[in-house]
Amino acid sequence: MDSAALIAELNDAVAHGTVDQRAKILHRITKLFVVASAGYSDEQIELFDDVLMRVAATIELSARAVLACLLAGPNARADITFCNQFPHLVYVAMAYPQNGGSWISRGRISLKTGECSLFDPALRVKTFYYRGESAAYRGASGKRVKNNWGSGRSFAIREAGNFNYWDAQQKVLDSSLADFTHAGETNGDAISVTVTFNADGNGSSVTIK
Repeated sequence: MDSAALIAELNDAVAHGTVDQRAKILHRITKLFVVASAGYSDEQIELFDDVLMRVAATIELSARAVLACLLAGPNARADITFCNQFPHLVYVAMAYPQNGGSWISRGRISLKTGECSLFDPALRVKTFYYRGESAAYRGASGKRVKNNWGSGRSFAIREAGNFNYWDAQQKVLDSSLADFTHAGETNGDAISVTVTFNADGNGSSVTIK
């Protein structure tokens, strides 16, 4: 495997390619890894991990789901699901570790009351932190308020709109730091968990599958 050529093609696809071109290169890289991974060194496997994560963040969820099926065994489960029981819309963000000790933060998905959703069907991590933030609503005092779920560690977020920050353990670009809650971790290949934002707004519950 020519690492330099692979990285060069990746960088070109991310910088100049269309979403479809990015999905195609990621599909090709994934199939290459699945077919011959047993013969790769630790360094080559780390390269694949870096490549997959960098491109996966730039393509559509439907393409990620296909790739997840390629990577997962027939009985593998690695869903990260969020459910909203709070009586207002909730926006969800996640932060999870990368090779070398850095973190990536991503958001947001939106959940209506009573709705559950996978954060990203292709995401496979051993541990992660999460943050929930409700849409503004009128509280008991008559003032507009928001409810937040997050405590324990701070990561970079954007106050409005979607975001995808590398080195998110610190403030980067146009971000601000906000509190996230640890969801747990696994000794297996990837964590499978459901996080529920409680109806009363006082905390959230985590169920590891």
